[in-house]
Amino acid sequence: MPRTLPISQDLRKLMSFGAGVGIEVRAKDLEIVGTALSGEAAIEEIDKHKPDVVLCDLGLPGLDGYATCERFKKLPGCADVPVIFLTSRANVEDEQRGFEAGAVDYIHKPISPPVLRARGRTQLELKRALEVARAQYRKADEMLNVVLPAVAADEIRLNGTVTPKRVEQAVVMFADVVGYSRLMRADEGRTLRDLSAHLSELVAPVVTRFAGRIVK
Repeated sequence: MPRTLPISQDLRKLMSFGAGVGIEVRAKDLEIVGTALSGEAAIEEIDKHKPDVVLCDLGLPGLDGYATCERFKKLPGCADVPVIFLTSRANVEDEQRGFEAGAVDYIHKPISPPVLRARGRTQLELKRALEVARAQYRKADEMLNVVLPAVAADEIRLNGTVTPKRVEQAVVMFADVVGYSRLMRADEGRTLRDLSAHLSELVAPVVTRFAGRIVK
């Protein structure tokens, strides 16, 4: 269930308008995991609960919204938590400063519950999409080590391509693996990695005998 953490001096009014939107948001399966009346308290709550989205009033006692956002973005695991600023300020300079502090959106007061819900939902969807993209990237990066030699995989990571290498007096060994696609899907290539290592061990004595080297 998506979790939100509202930060405001006037939480009762904020909740009634939709920042967590009291009963309305709970009906939308958005759980309020914590609240804070000041920037200092907000940082502690965010570090404790690691919410999926933060709704932050700019006009906070002590640390203002900008400083609060900048500080908690440095907490472990919080850099990608989307922050939506709630404010009555409507000038470009304030908005620019907010985006530089790490906010992803602004909602101007008086707050419209439908707008707040829509903006919050959009940021949650973007956060999920980013998490999926990063997971896919990690998987693709791991697959490089399955299908390519380590040197080639590192070169692709660094340059985005591999420069062809010339190897004199090479002997090429081909091995057809039955069920290759199924094995790749089953355990993300771990079985094939083990099989490749086993084949290398089998041919290693012969290669060593003739003073050669194995390039996988």
